[in-house]
Amino acid sequence: MLSLISHSRIFAYIALFFSLLLVSGCDDVVEAEAVSEPIKAIKYLQINPEISALERKLSGYIKAVQRSDLSFQVSGQLLSLNVEVGDHVEVEQSLAILDPAPYQFRVQQAQAELASANAQHKKSKENYLRQKSVFDKNIINQNAMDSALAEYEQAQSSVQLSASKLALAQRDLANTVLKAPFSGMITRRDYQSFEEIPARQPVLEIQGERDFEVSFLVPSNLIGKIRQGSKLNVRIPVLGDTRQQALVNKLGFKADVRGAFPVSAVIQSPDQNIKSGMAADVFIDVSHKNEIILVPESAVVIAANNEEQVFVFDNKNNQVHARTIVSQVVDMNTLQVTKGLSSGEIICVAGAEFLRDGQVVSLYQAPQQ
Repeated sequence: MLSLISHSRIFAYIALFFSLLLVSGCDDVVEAEAVSEPIKAIKYLQINPEISALERKLSGYIKAVQRSDLSFQVSGQLLSLNVEVGDHVEVEQSLAILDPAPYQFRVQQAQAELASANAQHKKSKENYLRQKSVFDKNIINQNAMDSALAEYEQAQSSVQLSASKLALAQRDLANTVLKAPFSGMITRRDYQSFEEIPARQPVLEIQGERDFEVSFLVPSNLIGKIRQGSKLNVRIPVLGDTRQQALVNKLGFKADVRGAFPVSAVIQSPDQNIKSGMAADVFIDVSHKNEIILVPESAVVIAANNEEQVFVFDNKNNQVHARTIVSQVVDMNTLQVTKGLSSGEIICVAGAEFLRDGQVVSLYQAPQQ
């Protein structure tokens, strides 16, 4: 019986030894699996509010700085129209002519009236001088002298009036020719030859070809960013991605029904291919240096409790830790963090939804080119 008990104890010890050996082997397997977990490299951003920058893009259109509706100052039949839409014209070039005959007759009539007035003036002057001579000799009385003087002064007034009528008639005759006020391109034509044209009715539109400006609307929350003479960047998509500089020259002080203010900016050294009517993008700097923390939208994940979180890198142990933040939307790709982050901290900006709190990571370094 004693021998049987001793053998049982030996078998128990052997079983315990192998059990301990099996448990130890499992721990080694778990530890080996933990060590073999790959270390993920994360794309990161170091928070630096001092260099956080942002610009807003507004839509506008190009127009010529010099633009004018051309009209005759007198009415009449359009005798000839010498230009078409798209024609280049030089300053003082004749563009259109009204029938001058009625105005030539008025000039001739005014010339005749002036000649008659001059003749009457000469006659009344001679009479006045003759009357004055005899008056000085006390041959005639004061009444006769006053009558001669009044006739002479009336003749002077008639000459002045006739001269004014002649000047107006000559001006109207000159206005039967419509000339270009500056060099440019004809962009609109509203009449054809031999039509009756009312005075001051636009006949043609001309635009300059050298100086251009961009017109756009600025929302009320951005109008404070712009001043007379402010520098802006302008891009004309059909001409490529190159930006051109423009200076604000017109700043509206009254908002339209949408609460936006009209603004114009003259383009400095415009591209030679720029044309009036082209669409343009205007970029306004709305940077907030030393004021806000901006992060990409991809850096923020929504936790199970619906809180916003980012993963902050701890360079002491190379781990990332989930951090609750408060943010507000700036645009579709950018968030402003108002609570939860500080300058100098490093956050993951791509793939944050695949990280876990306390995970060991490395910072991704772009390969050298």
